[in-house]
Amino acid sequence: MSSDNFGVVFVGRTPPLPNSVFLQKDGTHWVLDATSLHPQGYTELKDVCLFLTHPEAVPENVALALYVSVAEAAAKEGCKRGAQKEFAKRVGLDLFNFMQSFGGVQNVGSNQLLVPANVLDAWYQRLERKLQLDPDCLTRLQDVV
Repeated sequence: MSSDNFGVVFVGRTPPLPNSVFLQKDGTHWVLDATSLHPQGYTELKDVCLFLTHPEAVPENVALALYVSVAEAAAKEGCKRGAQKEFAKRVGLDLFNFMQSFGGVQNVGSNQLLVPANVLDAWYQRLERKLQLDPDCLTRLQDVV
C-alpha cells in the first residue's frame, strides 16, 4: 500500500489526518502518537474513523485493521510523573540549600533550621532570576538529587 492510501479522523476533534502524519514502522504497520495531536486533551480522542483514499488500491484478499494501544500512553504519563517528581525534588533541594546559605541560620534541634522570615520570598525571587537566565538550571544535572 502506498503512503497516501488511508487516513483517520478523530470524530469531532481533528480534521482528516493522512497517513503521512503516522510513523511507518514497516511496509504494513503505521503508528500515530495521539498525544502529539492534543498534548493536553489526548484522552478526549475517543471515536476514530479509518478511511481509504484509494479503495481500489487494496486487493480483495487483503484485510485492514485498526488497533489502539493505551499502554504506551500510560507509560508516557508515568514518565511525565516521574520527571515531575524529580523536578519537585530539585526545587526542594534548591530551597533547602538556599536556606542553609544564610550566615545567621541556626540549627534548632537535629532536624530544624531557624531562618529569616522573608526566606521564601528571597528564594523565590532568586529562583525566578535563575530560571530566566537558564530555564534548564534545575534539570541539567541528573546526579544532584
